[in-house]
Amino acid sequence: MKNFLIKPVFFISMILCFGVTMAQNVVKVSPGFATLNNAIATEAAKGVEVVSNTIFELERDGDYLLNGSVQNDGFALNIRAEEGSGDRPKLIPAVASGGESERPFRPRGDLSIKGLHVTNKDELGRVNLRIIRCSADNITIKVDDCVLDMDNQSAIRLDNDNISIFLTNTTISNIGLPSDPANGRGIDDRGNDIDSLVIENCTFYNITSRILRDDGGIINYCRINHNHFVNIGQRLVTFGEVVDAEFTNNLVINAGFYGAYPGSEYELIELDTLKDDLVNQGIAQEVKMNNNNFFLSEEISDLYPDSITITPVYDSIARVFADAQSTASTQLNEEVSFTKGAVLPTYIVSVYWGNPEGTPSWDNTGAPYDFEYANTFQSYSYSDTGQPLGDLRWFDMDIISGVKTIPDASGSGLSFQLYPNPAAGELHFSFELETAGDVEIDLYNMVGQKIRSIEKGYYTVGAHTVHYSISDLHAGMYISKIVSGNINNSKTVVVE
Repeated sequence: MKNFLIKPVFFISMILCFGVTMAQNVVKVSPGFATLNNAIATEAAKGVEVVSNTIFELERDGDYLLNGSVQNDGFALNIRAEEGSGDRPKLIPAVASGGESERPFRPRGDLSIKGLHVTNKDELGRVNLRIIRCSADNITIKVDDCVLDMDNQSAIRLDNDNISIFLTNTTISNIGLPSDPANGRGIDDRGNDIDSLVIENCTFYNITSRILRDDGGIINYCRINHNHFVNIGQRLVTFGEVVDAEFTNNLVINAGFYGAYPGSEYELIELDTLKDDLVNQGIAQEVKMNNNNFFLSEEISDLYPDSITITPVYDSIARVFADAQSTASTQLNEEVSFTKGAVLPTYIVSVYWGNPEGTPSWDNTGAPYDFEYANTFQSYSYSDTGQPLGDLRWFDMDIISGVKTIPDASGSGLSFQLYPNPAAGELHFSFELETAGDVEIDLYNMVGQKIRSIEKGYYTVGAHTVHYSISDLHAGMYISKIVSGNINNSKTVVVE
């Protein structure tokens, strides 16, 4: 069994998960049939180091027909959209001569995709299963600023253990058939252990089952923060056995819209306690749930037969954590009106309980949607930093990061703040040590390359501040990292 970390690994993983992709080589790929498959194969033939250090850049407004799944076995694969305006490059499964198509991605190495629109609806209109199927141990999947749309089972499925997944600034939609609410999952771990799972600043809508489906594996660290969850059918998040979990600042509208039937034991947030093997190692379960809005429309619940009830927010284990943290005092039940929201799933509920097989498919009348809501709603300033709940892309805002202390195994910590953010001219790094020792502060770009060594020296116990000129840095987003001994912390900073 995996020896799980006691500390969450989110921040350091975001820096290092693609440490092998110190990309120098950019291969521009033209739209068309199999052009992406062929470009990857050409670079892979040059060796693992070459292809791992290559970024495949796709044209905006371009359609890329995939000749079978895009696969990477033993090397890191990085695909991004070119800079500029225009629609995201669209990846579409092509249909072979036998009439079959395959899912878009089958990674067996680290995978990073950015700025893409990936659909599992092939060129002839058939919808496949599992947009990204992860089929190797210890790999990292990073999806940023993408659209993953149309799948009959799950957006991401895990076949192997100890995989880390980072979903940021991404929209996932139309997953599962409304006639089959047990399927339709954002992420399905299939009983495999997950190292780190981060879902942040994302929008999920029209998902039949749930955002995360656990089937018995262990999650070391899970952060679900600042997301829109709209029209999620059966449950919301099934954490299972999770060591450290956060569910914060989310806008949850019409989750569990099918309702719960007697004996179903459906809840929106479901948890398992840690088993003895972890407890005996001295590992304590930590779950944080605050500043969320859970709302179910009465137009939906009014359609329930007498035997169907509104799905509770928490199961019995999650309720223990919620009560201990006084979560109710930070939880809203507010209806919000979107600028242009997805169709209310009354058309599903009105049919399903009488004729499940006759339940219609997702109604996307009016798409693409705009899930912005007005500043007159309480949710607009209800996050733990006073920002709107949910995906901040709809408001053209960035997440204001709070201070996170990451303890090591001995229980010591490393508090770290930087200001101002955004910054121009000078950055100030403020940190506090519980144990004297060497401290190193570095600055990285967003692909993990260290570009500046800011400070390296010995510091005593207590609070310290380091000042650093950034007047010669180009405008953009960077990651600052502080390390002392075997503990570390990292933050994103915007330079203007």
